[in-house]
This record gives sequence, structure tokens and C-alpha cells, in this order.
Amino acid sequence: KYIDNFLRWKLYNKFEKIIIPHHKEEFDSIELSNEFRKKFEMFNFVGPIVKSLDDSMLFELKKKYSIREGDFVITATAGGGGQLSEVDEFVLNMKKAHTILSNKILNLKLIVLTGPNFKGELPTIEGVVFSTFEPYLPELMSLSDLVISQAGYNTCNELFLAKCPAI
Repeated sequence: KYIDNFLRWKLYNKFEKIIIPHHKEEFDSIELSNEFRKKFEMFNFVGPIVKSLDDSMLFELKKKYSIREGDFVITATAGGGGQLSEVDEFVLNMKKAHTILSNKILNLKLIVLTGPNFKGELPTIEGVVFSTFEPYLPELMSLSDLVISQAGYNTCNELFLAKCPAI
């Protein structure tokens, strides 16, 4: 949708240089006009833009979320771009998942990040931490044994950086 609008409105003509946070090869399979392909010289394909992990924050995050040695940490994130109804459903599903998993996984620590679109009241469940936002999400992911996410492009790149298994 964004590429279509960019092409239709010829927005690329309004800039001298455009930074694209993708690899050029990602566009090989997309049908683009010759006119647009000629404009590729003005694009700077830089690959994913992801900040480095700040290892100095790991201790603070363990303290903030009461993560102890031996805990099995699952971080679940609804993402920043989710629609309200999707986030509500995500929170409901995480509550259900906790009910099932807490009987099967010893020392389960579930951290649920709703994202900024969640306007409801954060539930209170023993063994679950609910929050709307975590500024050090990639670092938290690196502390996690598993991440469950409605991941978009940026979150996928952060998961890759954190080297964490994810669903």
C-alpha cells in the first residue's frame, strides 16, 4: 500500500536522496515501473535500522521485571501498530496462555507488552507483568527464553538482533 502511494503520487520526485531501511534485493520480486527503477540511484538502501543492544541495561531489566535465575521468561508483545480490537484480543489470548502454561512450565515469568494503542485497564494476574511500553525491548527479548509477537518489520529485526526464539 505504501509503495503504491509512493509510486502513484510520484513522491520520490520531491527528494534528492531517500534512505530505505531494506536491502535492494528485497525489491527484486516487486513489480515496479521502469521509471521508478531508474530512480533507484537516488535511494540509499541501508538494510534494517536497529540500535545495538545496550548490555548495561540487562541488570536493570532483570530488576524491573523481577527476573530471577531459573525463571522461564516469555515476552509477549502486541506491537506498536496494532489496532485496538487486535490488542484486546492479544491480551485476552495471553491471559489464556498463562493459565495453560503456568501449570506446565516451572518458574514461568510472562511479560506482556500491549503497545501504545491499548487503552484498556491492564489486568492484574499473579506471575504476569503487563505494561504498555518497554524502551529496551530488544534487551528484554535477549533475556527471554521465548518471544510471542505480532511482529512487524522492526520487531523482526530486533528479534534477529536479540537472538531469541520467537513465535
